[in-house]
Parts: sequence; C-alpha cells; structure tokens
Amino acid sequence: MNYIYDILLNFQKEFYDFYEWNQNDKLIHIKKIPIFKINDNDYINIKNSLIKIDKNFLLKIFNKTEMLTKTKTRKLNYLFLISTGYESMGIKLNKNGININKSSLLLNENEEISNIAYNLETTTIKYEIIQKKNKNYLLTRKEQEVQNYILKKLNKLNKLK
Repeated sequence: MNYIYDILLNFQKEFYDFYEWNQNDKLIHIKKIPIFKINDNDYINIKNSLIKIDKNFLLKIFNKTEMLTKTKTRKLNYLFLISTGYESMGIKLNKNGININKSSLLLNENEEISNIAYNLETTTIKYEIIQKKNKNYLLTRKEQEVQNYILKKLNKLNKLK
C-alpha cells in the first residue's frame, strides 16, 4: 500500500475546492494516509455522488490513517486519498462504507500527490452509487449557502400558511 505524508484536509459534506475553504472550517493535519490511483470515470462518480464502498476495501484501509494533534498522533478509521494522476481528493467513510465527507487538497499538495499517483498502478475500488448529487457548479460555496438559507426560510413560511 502506498502512503502520502504530511498534508492538510478539510472534510465537508460537499466537495469544495481549496480556494473555497472557510476560515472556520476544521482543517486536519494528516501525518500518514493511504493513496489509490483510480480511473477518471470512477473519480467523477465518487466526487459527484453519495457512494457505498465494498467491505473488503474498508478492511484494507481501516486504521491506516494517522492524524497529528497538538499532543499526539491519533489513528483514524476510514480515510484515504484517491487520484487520477491529475486530480486528487480525500475521502472519509463511515463504518458502513458510505462516503460522508470529501476534501480537496491545497494546490501544491494536489500537484505533488498527483505526480506520485501518476506512476501508481490503477486500483479498482468496488462501489455502489446511492445518490447522484445535483450541485450547481456555477455557484460559489457562499452563494450556495445563501441560496440554501433562503430556500429553507421560504419553505418555513409556506408551512405557516
């Protein structure tokens, strides 16, 4: 298994590029994390969908990631990186194998990791698409948050009628 060392990740429910990270986002400093090269089609599916990963893969990555805290190193259960050799992202799974969070990488880290992954053998990760996400890629993160806030308030007003 191949590993990447010393990177920052910002896990969110939606995938946001590094330039859309907020100051109040909780960044985690990863000491060691497994990386897998996958094909472009699988990368796009994983990036844009809610998926469930095969149990065998879960066993393969269980407790392989280490996070640095102020006082110690802590193992994390189901985190890993995927890359096409051109673009990379972090994935966080729950114990059932459902991807609950995704993280882009800082520009320099993405370039470095993609260069490493380019030379790796492609891994086939068995997964099932649970739900395709309908994200408007023309809106920024802030615009999406404002739009969601307005929609929630409108729905609340409609329920009061």
